[in-house]
Formats: sequence, structure tokens, C-alpha cells
Amino acid sequence: MCLALGAQIQVGDTLRVAVFTDTHISPGTAADENLSQAIESVNKSDYDFVIVSGDVSNVGSDAELQNVYNKLKALRVPYFFVPGNHETNWSESACKTITDLWKNDRFVVEAGDYIFIGYSTGPYMKMGDGAVKKEDIIWLDEELSKRYRPGKKVVSVAHYPLGEGLSNYKDVVDVLKKYNTILHINGHHHSFWLKNYDGIPGFMAITMLGKPSDNGVYNSVVFTPDSIRIAKHQEKNGYAEELGWVIPQKGDLSAVGEPFEGVYHEPMHDAVKVPFSYQDSASVYTGVCFPTKRTIVYGTSEGRLKCVDIKTKKVLWQTPKGPTIYSTPFVGAGVLVAAVSDGEVAGYNPKNGQKLWSFNMGSAVPGDGVADEKGFGYIGGSFGEFVKFDCKTGRVIWKKKIGDGLFQGRPTIAGDRVLAGCWDKYLYCIDRENGDVVWKWTNGSSQKLYSPGNVVPAVSHGKVFIVAPDNRMTAINLADGKQLWRTNLNKVREALCLSKDGERVYAKTMNDVLVCVSTASDDFEQVWASDCKYGYEHTPCPPAEMENGLVFLTNRRGQVFAVDGMTGAVKWTFDAGNSAANKIVEGPDGRAWITLIEGRILSVDPKEIL
Repeated sequence: MCLALGAQIQVGDTLRVAVFTDTHISPGTAADENLSQAIESVNKSDYDFVIVSGDVSNVGSDAELQNVYNKLKALRVPYFFVPGNHETNWSESACKTITDLWKNDRFVVEAGDYIFIGYSTGPYMKMGDGAVKKEDIIWLDEELSKRYRPGKKVVSVAHYPLGEGLSNYKDVVDVLKKYNTILHINGHHHSFWLKNYDGIPGFMAITMLGKPSDNGVYNSVVFTPDSIRIAKHQEKNGYAEELGWVIPQKGDLSAVGEPFEGVYHEPMHDAVKVPFSYQDSASVYTGVCFPTKRTIVYGTSEGRLKCVDIKTKKVLWQTPKGPTIYSTPFVGAGVLVAAVSDGEVAGYNPKNGQKLWSFNMGSAVPGDGVADEKGFGYIGGSFGEFVKFDCKTGRVIWKKKIGDGLFQGRPTIAGDRVLAGCWDKYLYCIDRENGDVVWKWTNGSSQKLYSPGNVVPAVSHGKVFIVAPDNRMTAINLADGKQLWRTNLNKVREALCLSKDGERVYAKTMNDVLVCVSTASDDFEQVWASDCKYGYEHTPCPPAEMENGLVFLTNRRGQVFAVDGMTGAVKWTFDAGNSAANKIVEGPDGRAWITLIEGRILSVDPKEIL
């Protein structure tokens, strides 16, 4: 059974904890049997409880999560669960199924002198580094402050290690080091290692997804008054325990384990003026929109829509807490339109936040929508649904089952058509009038994770340009969907945008380089390639060109770069924060407006850069 938040467990001098991680289960696979064998072994042993530290599923589908949840019911001792990136990144329910089943994505439990505290590390609904939600960092500090007293020992639990790969790891470590944190338990790397996270010993648990001879393997941590004993177990092959390390309970633990470093950028170390900077108390996964020239609206991880006065930074109105908002709000026919991850699409009065209308898609809506010149909105759901609606009244004009997966990237309107990518392997060209599919294109891969599902198609000169996780850039004929060219010359992923004049597309590669390609040529024609030195990169935040010709782009570490769109010359770099950006939007003031996952919102004036 999975106990409620804040549980207490009575234990003796010795505390025995089993650790399950990285099972990556699809129903009926060998990994499914691995978990059953581990559960059987634990049930025959004398463990006090089990920690399940994420990546229990393969692609985060509802069927996979329900299967794991049902299997874990067979445990005869309590267990505590946090999700991993395979649950939060590709969830078809926008993470709702996680909380429906386990009631929470974090836990805290007291067992004798120990406080075990677990939290989710993302990333949420898009590729990127892990990042602990802003409100979870606040919660972590509040819970430990409330429960900690001299003699208590803290054990931190998450899917990610506290270092490379977790963008705001330092914020978490700073909280944990205020208390007597003796160990961090994590998975993610599939290896059995003892690490050190900035002075905190860290145990990386072995994956349960192994070769057949490893079936049933799991991890254990045994706490005695004198030591912490870390081992892996597998009864199938004749051994009950393979000891990894014994850590003393007393003395200085700050040097225990191999150092595991991370990269952390302190924000705003640049002399360029930042006209607007605002820090929310929650994380932000949307971009901003501008109902007026004086206000911005965005959504938060706590499910609030917030309207902020640009000059005073005062919150003019906000909606109550609800399901997380991943979809960037937009304005159509003078109405603010926002979609929520539970499936609701609603229209709001932009002056006071009053809800004017709503309808439900019938599935999660974490993807972006767009309004056309007539005030009609277009948006997709998680199971291939796509709708056209009147932004003024909320009346659904048509709703079609177009795809078989999640529509995520913002659709692109091109004349009488709408282009939208789906996580079912297809890019769809849809008739705006009736919702019929004019054509659909696929890269031919059987892997859905290579789909053009989170790219904003660029359209110019009768051609559609896309990039996708298959690392190819492709040009497609808008009229009939025939592929014109396709190249892997540059290792691109999902971040692409069109120039203001429509003559170029800019695409971010996965290592350092921004490329510029001509839209006029019927063949692939690279105009320039600029080494921005942003490092390894896999976040889907598209670049954006401003009116003065500067192209803004970001990387997974919260750095912002400005590049001359005509020449590729790097004009400026800036540490905006320490997490990935969601969107770069040009405001009515001509500024580049950027939101970061850590809840930071800022603007930069391009005129000050050239």
C-alpha cells in the first residue's frame, strides 16, 4: 500500500528499506516479470517499507501506470513513490494519472529518527533537463523545518541525482544542507554507484530493467545506529545480497562517495538592461501573452492563470489553483483563451479574469493553441482530438479525431489550412473550414518518440519546414504534402522558427550551433551556421526573431543568446536563470519576453544589443 503524505512508521534500532527504480515496464514484457519477482522477494524479507524512485513506466501511458500500480498492491509493506522522467515527460494525461493513482507526486514519512522526503524532478511534458518545481522546493524547506529537531536524520529521495541533469540542483542542495541530510537516494543512471552531491552522500540505485539473468534485482538500504549498509539483491541467481558500501553513521560524511558535479548559473550577471524581471512562487511551463500593451498573462504549475501589470509588477488578477497549465494562453476576438491539463479550454475576460465560457476536450490539453484572423481558435488534445472554436463564445465549430497521440506544438495557420504535428508519427495538414485532413506526412520511423509532435511548423514560399527528434530537417510541399528535401547535415531536434521576412528558417542543433536555411530554394540551402557555444542542447523552446533582425535562443541551462539573423554573428549572451526556457515571445513593446521553468519571467530590449 502507498501511504498518505506525512505518514509515520514505527521501527526499532535497525531500519530496512528496499529501493525499486527504473523498472521501465510495459505490460506483458520481461520487465513486468522482473517487478513481480522483486515484490515476491521483498514480501519474504523483513523490510519496513519500499521506496519506488521513478521511471516505473516506459512512455508514461495510462495503461503502463495502472499496470505498475496494480502490481505494487501485492507488497505486504508500505511503499512510497516519486515519478521519473518517463512518467512526466511523455504522459498522455499530462501527469494527471500519476496523482489519480498515487494521490501525490511527493512524500514525507518519519520512521524513528529518520525523515524520508521525496519529490518529483520532471522534466514536465517536454524534453529537457530535470527541474524541481519552485513550489516543491518551498514545500521541501517547510516540511523539514516543521519536522526537524536535533537528533533527526534526513534522507532525500528523487529520480534524478543532485547534479548534472538537474538544472536547479543547487537550490535543492541548499535546502537539504540546512538540516542533517545523511543520504540522497536516486535512480535515472541505471547504475549501482555511490556518489557525493556537494557534500551529501548519494546512492544511485541499480535499474530493475536488466538482462534475463538479472531478473528480480532490486536495491536495499539498511540503517543501524552505526552504519548505512547499501546492497543489491536477487534471489533468482542464488544470492540474497551483494554488498556495495557501508557508510558510517557518525563523523563527517561530506567526502563520502565520488563527486558528482553539476552546472548552475546565477542569473543576471550581464550589463545589458533587463526592463522587466519577475519571480513567481510556482514553476512556469507556458510562455506569456499580451491581452493589452500593459499586461502579461501566463499559466503556472499550480494551475493558476496570472495577469501581471508590466510597469508595477502587481498581480491584477489570478484564477484559483487547479490542474497544471502547460498550454500558453492566447487572445482571439478580444477574449483570453487558456487550456488546462485536465482538458478544459476556457475563455476569460482579460480585464478581470472572469470565466466567460468553457468546454472540455475529453482528454488532457498540454499543447498550445492559436487564433486566426477571424477570431477562431484551434487546439489539439492528448488522443488525437483537434477542434476549431469561436474564441468569443466558446462554440465548437468542429471537432475531429485526426490523430492517435498528443498534439503539443503550436499549430501554424497557412491560408485555408492548419498544420499541426502529433506524437503519433505524423504531421497533419488540416482544412480550416471543415477539419478534414488534406494530407499527412511521416518520416517513416516506427518510433513514436521521433514524431514531429512538439515543433511549430514554419511555412514560406509554398513549403512547410519542420525539425523533429529524429535529428532531421525536412521541407514539404504545402499543396500536396510531398517531401521536397530532408537532411541530417545538422543534428537538429524540435526548435525551429521563421524569419520576419519569411526568407529564412532558424533551427537549433543539439550541440552549440544555430543554423540558417533558405526558404526560397527548392533544394536544401544553408545560409550560415553560427557556433553559439551553448553546449549540449535538447529543449524544444523555439528561437524567435525580433523586428531588428536579432534571433534570440536559449539553452537548457537558462542562458540566452542573441544572433544577427543575416550574418549569424553572436552579439550577446546572458544568464537569465538556471533552468530551461519555455517560450521566447516578441511583445508589443518590441522586447523579447522569456519565461523559465523556475518561475522567472523577464524581458530584454533588442535595441540595446546592436
